[in-house]
Amino acid sequence: MAARIRGIMKGLQEVQTVVVHHNSIETLRRCLASLLAQGLPADRIHVVDNSEMLGDVSEVASSAHSAIRVSSIANRGYAAAINYGVISIPSDSEASLLLVVTHEVTFSEGAVENMVRELHSDPSLKAVGPALRNASTGASWSEGGFLTRVLSLPRHQDGRTRGRGATLWLDGAAVLYRLEELQRHPMREDYFLYMEEVDYHLQINRRGGSVKVVQDAQAEQSSHGTPAYFLARNVQLFQASWGTLGLRSVAVLWECSKCFVRGLRAGAPLATLRQLAAGYGAGRKVLAERRTGL
Repeated sequence: MAARIRGIMKGLQEVQTVVVHHNSIETLRRCLASLLAQGLPADRIHVVDNSEMLGDVSEVASSAHSAIRVSSIANRGYAAAINYGVISIPSDSEASLLLVVTHEVTFSEGAVENMVRELHSDPSLKAVGPALRNASTGASWSEGGFLTRVLSLPRHQDGRTRGRGATLWLDGAAVLYRLEELQRHPMREDYFLYMEEVDYHLQINRRGGSVKVVQDAQAEQSSHGTPAYFLARNVQLFQASWGTLGLRSVAVLWECSKCFVRGLRAGAPLATLRQLAAGYGAGRKVLAERRTGL
């Protein structure tokens, strides 16, 4: 038993943790408690706050453990916070793995240990994630994801869709990466929020690596879906890189139409339409900037 505990602690010592926080103090409190309960070293937990709440965040972090580090940065999105966390790791750090979590995630007992073990068992794996459940309902939320056959749209594997395809991407709420992967290949930041982790994990596959959900690692998160603005904006960026040739515009129209129907059923058709229009325009602008290299 003592030898097993030493082995677990040694494995967890390899893990640097980046917590991406935005404007949710209470969920951050629970997240940090969960990370410490996993046995992760407190001096390798780094909260990257992009909501300009440094005082409040620092208080929560210090109350969890005095060694937890906190940084406040401008809000340039999820990927920017991760990239900042990567470049902030001390050059003499012994960490070889990077756990990325968003502030609302909590883990079941032994989840991170099981993810570390899985990464060590297969050199082709560049990232692993837990099976995610909705914190409110307990229902399966994501067991990784695939792309639809015709339109190449990202979809979650869950209790209804399990087995429809190989796991090509992981939900960005909680992912354990090989650190060198993110050091060599930073995550692209122009998505700002939503779909950037899908893009990144598909890049991993393209480079010959793979990603996997570890079924005996469980975690919970709160999820309310993708807002209409970011859906219309980012589905264009995603399709430009990964869409089916000749059907990219169809895929964008399909996703936006489905979103509008949801807004109609929710009694907010005009608000949804305005958000979709604004997001579509913003997406066109980003694509133009990509083409010109801005």
